[in-house]
Amino acid sequence: MDSAEKSVIRSFELTFYKKNKDLVHNSYLPYIMEEAILQKHKNKTIKIHTVGYKEMYNLHAMWKPVNFDHPATFETIAMESDQKDMILKDLERFMTRKEYYMKVGKAWKRGYLLFGPPGIGKSSLIAAMTNYLNFDIYYLELTALTRNSDLRKLLVATTNKSILVIEDIDCTINLQANLLNRAIYVSSDESMPMTPAEVAEQLLKEHEVEDSLKGFINFLHQKMKEKEEDKAKKVEITQMKSVDEKTESNGNGI
Repeated sequence: MDSAEKSVIRSFELTFYKKNKDLVHNSYLPYIMEEAILQKHKNKTIKIHTVGYKEMYNLHAMWKPVNFDHPATFETIAMESDQKDMILKDLERFMTRKEYYMKVGKAWKRGYLLFGPPGIGKSSLIAAMTNYLNFDIYYLELTALTRNSDLRKLLVATTNKSILVIEDIDCTINLQANLLNRAIYVSSDESMPMTPAEVAEQLLKEHEVEDSLKGFINFLHQKMKEKEEDKAKKVEITQMKSVDEKTESNGNGI
């Protein structure tokens, strides 16, 4: 290896008076380290990682990164303003509550369910969140996996402060549910008066589990009430039509 290929090790020498030792160790150096991390995160190039299936044996090479260059931001995407504000507030709250998650013994992560046909803006929303948080993206298609061990290795190989996008969350392959605890599973049922997207939206409105479930139950009761009212109106309209037809029939028979 010639001198041009060798990495250059650079360093700074910090000198200070002994009387300032506590100040330097307890305040100055922690501030410098924190600011360095913030600047590194701010100036980094965002990457999008896809699975390299030929490298599944190598923990450090199974994700293939390329530069992420998507123009979508929360200022440019088409979305109802109240929903946009809700997501932004939720992201900000999540980012500032890392210590809270550690205190209550929960993993510092947040899950969103994006539901709907192609072309409605799911990818643009993910891109906007990525640009807003300055996080890398890991893009995972479950239909391409057949073994729990592969899924486990892929999850372990992701980095902190990243977004994991799971495609085909409702696919039928037999993977352990506890490995996918970042996602929300919702089965469709014609008797249910709400869509999976509405369920996810309601659950995201509150941060505390108790408040979230209370709000969801109230929303569910309201939807059930609206469904019953619509059903009653349809029955009433059908009965009115039946009476009108009967009256018309009797009139024609006279």
